[in-house]
Amino acid sequence: MNTEQIAADIAGMQVATAAVLQALIATHPNMAAFRAQLALEQQSSLAYLTAMPIPDRSLTAFQLMLDMCLAAPVPGARTSE
Repeated sequence: MNTEQIAADIAGMQVATAAVLQALIATHPNMAAFRAQLALEQQSSLAYLTAMPIPDRSLTAFQLMLDMCLAAPVPGARTSE
């Protein structure tokens, strides 16, 4: 498998994951609790990523995936803009 095929596989998996998460977010019964927990998880995840010995591009990838997951219009949900 070459690099282009791996990138295509990862892109497909990311979009599928985002679709599943968008459906879960859209049907969440308590958006206030969801927003509060998401804020905590986002802070924790960013701290974890910044402590890892990996390139800073991981932070951009994290934000892009988070934005993709929150792309569905959900009443009362805030995106990370």
